[in-house]
Amino acid sequence: MLLTRRSEQGAGRATVQRVRIPWSARELGRVKARTFTLDQRTEPGNGVREHGGMLGAALTGSRTVAYRPRVPADRLLVDRVALITGAASGQGRAAAELFAAHGAAIVVADLDDDGVFETVARVEKEGGAASAVHADVSRPDDCDAIVKMALDEYGRIDVLYNNAAIQMSGTLVETTEAMWDITIATNLTAIFRTCRAALPHMLEAGRGSIINTSSTLGQQGSQGYAAYGAAKAGLIALTRQIAVEYGPEVRANVIAPGSSA
Repeated sequence: MLLTRRSEQGAGRATVQRVRIPWSARELGRVKARTFTLDQRTEPGNGVREHGGMLGAALTGSRTVAYRPRVPADRLLVDRVALITGAASGQGRAAAELFAAHGAAIVVADLDDDGVFETVARVEKEGGAASAVHADVSRPDDCDAIVKMALDEYGRIDVLYNNAAIQMSGTLVETTEAMWDITIATNLTAIFRTCRAALPHMLEAGRGSIINTSSTLGQQGSQGYAAYGAAKAGLIALTRQIAVEYGPEVRANVIAPGSSA
């Protein structure tokens, strides 16, 4: 932590002292505010005292200092819970494994039961915690159910990663009503529903993160992807709306990958 003091003449220079304040591992990354008694240094050894303990600084008075302890680069999600849809394979599985490696408990949601259980097994093999849930996010009840499952299983939801999607090819004239409906339901409406279910719990906790997978096809037109491109463009706008309405307590970000194997 850095403590600063302007010079007595009010000049722009400041005295800066580094103060090391240890915390238990479970507190890493959480903002803390503490009050210190700051004693003017008159001889070597005098300095900041906290509950009678010497910390060392050249300041005067009583101050409340907010700071965020440094988090180990490989443990960024300790004590967090992440719900990831479309996590039976590909990007969703990779995210599940990465988030778990950083300490998060994972709720793995997908239509592919075999893939879901494989993702859970891979997370657990590396010492992580994960739970499987069968879900078709095009169904309204399933969107609410997976959020409820995360809350029932772990008591909280810190990260919602909407990765599940369906891709159907067809120009606008070739796109049937059924193709349009299932694409919009899965790639746009489902995200609206899961976010609507999760947001109140994130806001109550005072923090949260929503990640949505869009596509470069949502940023530019491409032959034969009328419904898919429209849904992914809508998702970018929806994510922006969430960020405007609920940030900074809840962060909302969109990923727009290109083609991948």
